[in-house]
Amino acid sequence: MRNLTKWIEKIINNIRLRTKLIGIYLMCVLLPLFLTDGVILHSMIRFENVTREHEMENVASSVQYTLSSAFEYSAALAQSIYTNTYMEEFLNTEFESPYEYYNMYYTFVNESFFKSYTGFENSRVKIYADNETIVDGGEFGRISTIQDSPWYQALQHSTNDVMVLFYYDDWRSPFVEEKRKIVLARKLDFMNEDTCEKVLSIELDYSNVSKKFMGMQQDKPIYVCQNGKIILTNDGANNVSQEFAVFDKHVDVAYSKNINVYGEKLQIYILESDDSALSVLARNFHWIFLMIVINILLPLVLMLLIEHSLVGRIMELSRAFESVDKDELVKLRNARGEDEIGSLMHNYNRMVDR
Repeated sequence: MRNLTKWIEKIINNIRLRTKLIGIYLMCVLLPLFLTDGVILHSMIRFENVTREHEMENVASSVQYTLSSAFEYSAALAQSIYTNTYMEEFLNTEFESPYEYYNMYYTFVNESFFKSYTGFENSRVKIYADNETIVDGGEFGRISTIQDSPWYQALQHSTNDVMVLFYYDDWRSPFVEEKRKIVLARKLDFMNEDTCEKVLSIELDYSNVSKKFMGMQQDKPIYVCQNGKIILTNDGANNVSQEFAVFDKHVDVAYSKNINVYGEKLQIYILESDDSALSVLARNFHWIFLMIVINILLPLVLMLLIEHSLVGRIMELSRAFESVDKDELVKLRNARGEDEIGSLMHNYNRMVDR
């Protein structure tokens, strides 16, 4: 160990003082500065990423809650209709004439308060039965009239008794009607008896659901997708008359979540916003740059001043001692300083005076 120390000391003794000071500056100032600032910068970015991850998780949960709450009343209404035995009896009746149907229809509507269930938030409730004696219109209809509709076909092929369907209706919708549809459909098979097939359709107002979604007031771009198509977004692209657009921003997705809303598999995509970790650092770049400049320049200036103080006086002493070869000593004109080198300069002048 002692031999190693002597070897290192020998190498250091052969290095110029200015080079030694530069080495000290590089190894004891710059290197620790870059290491500590790198660790701090990494911690800042990590903290920002974790914070953003939690924020986006909360946003996704809020979106899921908003979607579920939009169907909450409709789902409760569907359950109430599902267990209504009076309605079951009415729909299973074989009517001898349209007149008999209308008489029983008005009696049923007035006594069951069925009308009070419909029209909530512009939703449209309609029940279809495989009963050809029913007069199609109002809140009831025949299944034969909607067998080719997208929502009925989806319900028939579904293993669930209740489902939510988002679709673009180019089937029979009038030109002036909204083309984007949101339907909560349910099979009405509560009675296990040999009765006719019955299904329930609750069509929600797409514009109303879209307004609820926009009312979340999130600053991050959010897209709710189904099978690769955007069914809801907060960027304002919710035109009720246009086909659902294809989602093509997978590269910009910062967070995604798969959810299930009454049997419908949806995807929530949250895009990168301007307050990402790197953008936060970019916005504060002038402060970071100022800190780096101060941390680098101040030690550098101090090191240069020390180097000038030490090397300059040592060089003056060196030139003075060179006069020994001329058999005379030259007195230092500017002996200065109270440190070790200054003391050496004053002692040299006292030696010359003697």
